[in-house]
Amino acid sequence: MLKRTAVAALLGIALGLAARLVDDLALRWVGNVGALWFLIAFVVGRLSRRRAYGARLGAACLATAAFTYYLWRVVVDGTISTGYLVTVGVFWFVAAFVSGAIAGWFGARSHRSVHLWGIPAGVFVGEAISVAILSKRWIQVAAELCVAIVCFAAARRAPRTVLTVMLFSAIPTFVIALIYRSFLA
Repeated sequence: MLKRTAVAALLGIALGLAARLVDDLALRWVGNVGALWFLIAFVVGRLSRRRAYGARLGAACLATAAFTYYLWRVVVDGTISTGYLVTVGVFWFVAAFVSGAIAGWFGARSHRSVHLWGIPAGVFVGEAISVAILSKRWIQVAAELCVAIVCFAAARRAPRTVLTVMLFSAIPTFVIALIYRSFLA
């Protein structure tokens, strides 16, 4: 158990650092792809077959990633104020914790129900649709749809069920991304 928690925390640190490092590149959007964070927590949740433990692993991974990202921005870069950290940083930390727990729970559950790979696929599709409508970053849209296809293929059976799960997870993701990108970003 401790090894899996350490792996989740290390992956979270790596994700947080990677997200911060791509901020300085022309491909800044890569670190901001929420679906990618969700997928990583889903895969970390697969380290366990117990749903509650998978949820803890996913939450630990994404919370560590958000903490690492903002710690770097405050300590190393000095680019954000304490007020920004308290409002925006805390919001993203809580969002990472909650979405990581959800993704990890489904990841652990996916051992018995492979059609649940449709959830991360749907998250990528929903986010890709919102990016296509609002930002028109076609490279990002293509990349997200490619990852969605890989997630869809990971199920290996029950394509109709996977497609149904994918659609039901794409719709709320699209709505959340649309609201966020339209009003909050």
